[in-house]
Amino acid sequence: MPLGHRRGAGQYGPCCDTYIDTGDPRGRDIHGGGFCSDSPLVGRQGWCVTLGCTRAQNEDLQELVSRLRAFKKRHPGVPVPYQRVRRPASGANP
Repeated sequence: MPLGHRRGAGQYGPCCDTYIDTGDPRGRDIHGGGFCSDSPLVGRQGWCVTLGCTRAQNEDLQELVSRLRAFKKRHPGVPVPYQRVRRPASGANP
């Protein structure tokens, strides 16, 4: 799971630090940012629709990336699993 390698600051959050490539073949990755706020780089911003990615608040994503880097440093070569889970529709039986 490569960390912080993609795109500049803006719609994906702070540059080069907070973009997580999940390896999803359709490019559904984890990132912050969003153009629905005055500044897409602030720690907490509004929730903007993505094209399939998982959007996180910038400060939460920075913490996640920090933890993932620490894990990878302690456990080189151990893959970090990522699985998208679909929640049941509102009112549906789980």
